[in-house]
Amino acid sequence: MNLKRLGLLMSHWHSSQNDPIYAVGSYFVDDEQYPNIEVVERALSGFEEIITNKSACKYYPEDTLELDEIIESLKEYLDNAKGKLPNLSTAIQTGITHAFWNYAWANWAEEQGVLPSGCQIENEAPSMPPFVSNVALRFCCALEVINQKSIEDLYQEARKADGLDNSINVNYADLFGHYLAMQGMEAGVTWFDSHEKFSLVVPKITVEVSSTEDDDFEKSSSCQLHFDYYM
Repeated sequence: MNLKRLGLLMSHWHSSQNDPIYAVGSYFVDDEQYPNIEVVERALSGFEEIITNKSACKYYPEDTLELDEIIESLKEYLDNAKGKLPNLSTAIQTGITHAFWNYAWANWAEEQGVLPSGCQIENEAPSMPPFVSNVALRFCCALEVINQKSIEDLYQEARKADGLDNSINVNYADLFGHYLAMQGMEAGVTWFDSHEKFSLVVPKITVEVSSTEDDDFEKSSSCQLHFDYYM
C-alpha cells in the first residue's frame, strides 16, 4: 500500500491531534515518511489495541479488513524504515553542527579576506571535518547539564510553547539546533526571535577555526575547531 492511501485510512481512526495515529497519518497523507520510528510503533500499538479492545472504539466495524490492512502496512513500513530514519537528538545535533562549522569558517574566511561578497556560506564552506560533530555533542551535554533536562525534552518544550503537538519534525529539530548554536555563539540571532519563549538557558560559547595554511584553508592539514563554554 502506498503512503498516501495508508495515511487516508489512518485518518479515520485517530482520537485527537496528540494521538500518534494522527501524527503519523498526517505525514503519510502528504506522501512523506514519518521521521521517528518510535512514534510509528506507538501508532501501530494503537491499532492493535483497537483490535484487542472493541469497546475502546465507538465506530468499530464488524468487518476488520481495513484495520488488518493498516496494521500489516505499518508493520511493513517499520521493517523497511528501521535504520534509515534519523532520530530526534541526531536531527538537533545536525543543526548545531552545521551552525558551528559554517559560522566559524565564515569568520575565518573573512579574516583572511577570502570570503566572497554576498555568498551563501553553506555553499562556500569546505567539507566539514568529522570532529565537528563531537563539538556539537559537547554543546548538547552542556545544555542538558545547565537546564537539567535532556535535549529531547527541551525540543518538546519548544514545540509546546509554539502551540504544536509533540510529534517529531526533522526540519523543526534541525532549526532548533541551529538557533541554539547561533544563540550560544552570540551571533545576533536566537530561537526566540521567531518562536515563543519557554524556560531555557543557553551557554555562551566560543567556536573558532584555526589553520596552518593562512592562504588556503582547504589544504590545511591541521585545521582545528576550538570550543569553550561559560555562563
